[in-house]
Amino acid sequence: MGSSDARLPQAVAARVEVLKASYAAKLAAKLDDLREALRVAIDRPEDGAAIEHGRTLAHRLRGTAGSYGFPEVSALAGRVEDLLTLTDGGMSRIDPLAWAELDGALASHMHCPTTSEETPASATAHAKTSDRARPTRILLVTDDDALVTAAQRLGQKRFVQIDVAVGVDAALAQARASSPDGAFIDVSHLADDGFQLARRLRQIEGGEQLPIGFISITDTLESRVAAVHAGGELFLAKPLDETAFVDAVSVFVEARRAQTPRVLWIDDDPDLGKRGVVMLEEARMSACHELSPARALDAVERFRPDLVLLDVGMKPISGFDVCRMIRANTRWRHLPILFVTGDATQETRIACFEAGGDDYIQKPIVEHELMARIRVRLERQRLYRERADRDVLTGLLSRRAFAEAFAGRLAEARRRRSDLCLALLDLDHFKQVNDEYGHLCGDRVLEALGQLLSRTLRADDLRGRWGGEEFIVCLHGEAIEAAEGIIERLLEEFSAIEFTSDDGRPFQVTFSAGVAACPDDAATFEDLLRVADRRLFEAKGQGRKSVVS
Repeated sequence: MGSSDARLPQAVAARVEVLKASYAAKLAAKLDDLREALRVAIDRPEDGAAIEHGRTLAHRLRGTAGSYGFPEVSALAGRVEDLLTLTDGGMSRIDPLAWAELDGALASHMHCPTTSEETPASATAHAKTSDRARPTRILLVTDDDALVTAAQRLGQKRFVQIDVAVGVDAALAQARASSPDGAFIDVSHLADDGFQLARRLRQIEGGEQLPIGFISITDTLESRVAAVHAGGELFLAKPLDETAFVDAVSVFVEARRAQTPRVLWIDDDPDLGKRGVVMLEEARMSACHELSPARALDAVERFRPDLVLLDVGMKPISGFDVCRMIRANTRWRHLPILFVTGDATQETRIACFEAGGDDYIQKPIVEHELMARIRVRLERQRLYRERADRDVLTGLLSRRAFAEAFAGRLAEARRRRSDLCLALLDLDHFKQVNDEYGHLCGDRVLEALGQLLSRTLRADDLRGRWGGEEFIVCLHGEAIEAAEGIIERLLEEFSAIEFTSDDGRPFQVTFSAGVAACPDDAATFEDLLRVADRRLFEAKGQGRKSVVS
């Protein structure tokens, strides 16, 4: 008996280890199921059954994962359960910040769940992978201790890291060091220097599209106009309101996410597809894996990728046929497509290019080679789009590209029932500039106005060259009074620019502008354009250098 009793703990331990191994083998699938349930709950926030299904999966995983030695997975499932717990009879909205972080964390743990008995090496590898889901970082520029305390308290509740800087130099240094997802500038603290700081932050490498918000103790039309003119996406009033702060950070996160390259991996091998998603996410790309070649076109339309990785040997539809189907749609004619193949014979390589592929990579995949090829193709695609959509001289959207982008802004304004304004700008006496100072000087004037429009206003505002000396601007979320003030500030700044002719003569140029508002003035692009053009004509008739709304 004593011998049997002594062996019992070892037998139990052995069975536990077998159970742990079995559970660990199934854990990725369980996390995948939970991630999909969370996606369904996000897509259908009014579907109580879908939310309850996700909550049940999270509840089970919360208990069993901890019992089997996966405490981090248990804690993660607990956060999902808490998020999906029904309150007040239903959940109408899931916080975008919490969703974004949980989705990234689920993807991370899905491929490398960690136990409480990790070795230092495995813990290091896990930390590297989990870094993809790092908290949102917000730069707060202020010397207001009460504001810092409030922001940090809200940040802790919402998984947001607040980096505080006092003064312009400290803010610039912090931005270079941490690459924030957004910045809030307290103009009560910095006044006009705060608006100048916004422009300097955008001049830092990689910060060209940095979302910026302003915080002020005064909320006037003049201060809001100044904020938009300096490129501010948002304007918050003191004291800091929790709901407004959370919504503002959500806007910043979405803005930064929109700049992330999107890669679609189409492969009927689930293990390779999942591993591929991890590699892409580690490289700071947004990745999606489509398992079925039959759903490839739907995946392209739904995910709208910047690049597609396509396996050659899929069944029943080959990668070659999928590529031909994608290329048959004119919208995706220039979409970069890289084939993934285990057969690198000359015949297969030729077939890849004949099917419409841009490049191929051989299995087994070397990660550094794959990322190098992807980045080259993404950069070429970016340059192609810039050439196609941008005016060469000013760098602004071309007439066609502006009209296409404006259609999206207009649809969004209708859906949200928000304000939207369209402004037409025309340089005054521009023919005289060309005749007196030469066309090269005229080009410098056009280029200067293009640069002014590019470095001011917000990232989501549209700027285009409409033709000749005419420019066009779309201001979203602004009533016509604010839009008029914004264009007047642009006019004031542009009029102060001193140009020099080739023979050394100084001169200055002004513009006139007409502004139209949707929906008050018109509801379609063509009608808004007519109203703005008529008001531009009125501004010219009033002696030019004016804005009419």
